[in-house]
Amino acid sequence: MTTVINAIAYQGTPILDDENNNWNFTKGNAWDCTSASVITFVDKVNNKIKGAGKEHTSFQKTAIPIEFPLLLKSYKKSNQDVVNFEHFVHTFINGKLKDNIKSSRFDEGVVIVFVHFTDDNSEDESFLVLMLKNTGALQFTKDLQIKDIDVIDLKQFVQGCKVDVKRFIDKYLLKDNDDIDNHVSFIRGIGDIRDYFKKALLSEDVVTNKKSTENINLAVESFMLKNNLNRDERENVKSSLYAFSIEKKGQIVTPEQIENIIDKHLPLDKNDIKKTFVDFMNTHKYEVNDEFEMKEIIIKKLVFLDLDIGFAKINLKTSSLGAINSEKKAIFNSDTRELTITTTINSQKQIDEINKILNG
Repeated sequence: MTTVINAIAYQGTPILDDENNNWNFTKGNAWDCTSASVITFVDKVNNKIKGAGKEHTSFQKTAIPIEFPLLLKSYKKSNQDVVNFEHFVHTFINGKLKDNIKSSRFDEGVVIVFVHFTDDNSEDESFLVLMLKNTGALQFTKDLQIKDIDVIDLKQFVQGCKVDVKRFIDKYLLKDNDDIDNHVSFIRGIGDIRDYFKKALLSEDVVTNKKSTENINLAVESFMLKNNLNRDERENVKSSLYAFSIEKKGQIVTPEQIENIIDKHLPLDKNDIKKTFVDFMNTHKYEVNDEFEMKEIIIKKLVFLDLDIGFAKINLKTSSLGAINSEKKAIFNSDTRELTITTTINSQKQIDEINKILNG
């Protein structure tokens, strides 16, 4: 069940023939947070966002009180009533967004929606900033109240931002804490997420390519285990992903391309889970950007196991590892903890080097 704590909308319109590209913003009335329309709106938008591609980041540190993260901090420290909420939003609109939105190209204007809510099932607490066109999937009254909603299409949104409030409090607000995790998610709507929107909210750069790749590894492993792929199927997927990371080195890839690789290796009895990896990744909060550079050295960990056994360092292909009585080339006895590797050396150069050592 969703509990909406506060919500309000502002309508923004560019001033025609203004050489400075200024905008006017009109404040709507605070929404009735107990109404069915408002709760339905928040539920549907939140569900859409959970399954949508995102860019993950955090807020920059700042000492300027009109910056969004400090305004959010002050609001959270207040009694969070509608007066403090409206003050927070009004200060942000007039102190930051008005200047930053000048570089946008929405001649018809936008509606900015601010929502603070909790998900009682997951105990998540979130703050949404959503930018919509004046016309589209949603209709507003003259005082910018949400009307009854039949369909909400995320493609009609311009862009959005979702703040994980608990992570924001735990990480961002702790003094001398450099280990800030990604408590901010940007959601793409009808176009790319614009720099002016990120700048207005004082966000850091998005999740690194390294972090996106690490989370792809985790998501792929979890997805395969959840859907009971056998070991050979899992090894085939991982080998293909590693080959793909080599092929696409230095290039931009998407989670949908990863999904296509996984789908190619699914057996016939798993057809029902095709085209579900991206949704699984998003709904289980694996933070992977919509576009990222896949790091081969990280994907390699899906395929190779690094072992330091004292007298040797071994880079062992995971598909070659097996238990006793298997036909794998590397046999591990879990009772004695012995690893036995059987192989034939065919390189004459390597043979000569070994014989040279053995024969002194």
